[in-house]
Amino acid sequence: MNISSVVIYLGADTDIAAFRKELQSIGSCEFVACKDGKAVATISAESFEDEIAAFRAIEAIEGVSEAMMIYSYSDLDADITAANSDNGEQIMRELDEKDPSQIKYGGKVRV
Repeated sequence: MNISSVVIYLGADTDIAAFRKELQSIGSCEFVACKDGKAVATISAESFEDEIAAFRAIEAIEGVSEAMMIYSYSDLDADITAANSDNGEQIMRELDEKDPSQIKYGGKVRV
């Protein structure tokens, strides 16, 4: 579970009621407060990708000048446990024994 808070700066002519309705139509978002052209919302998403998608959807709402993620919490216990497991040597042996043409690379090379 990923939970974050977002401060949203609104344009001077933004219809607050329309903004709030559109924000709440984003499934993982909850409207918290709005005052003096600034709004606060929370995002509760199952994955980092869903959290970022919700953030991008907030940025795309008409009347939003800027959105900033202020706080973000990610439950990484399973990832930490997997990273700390004692099977690193086994994984390295398996990679060494594998035909390099069978190894898929999923990253992005940046130059």
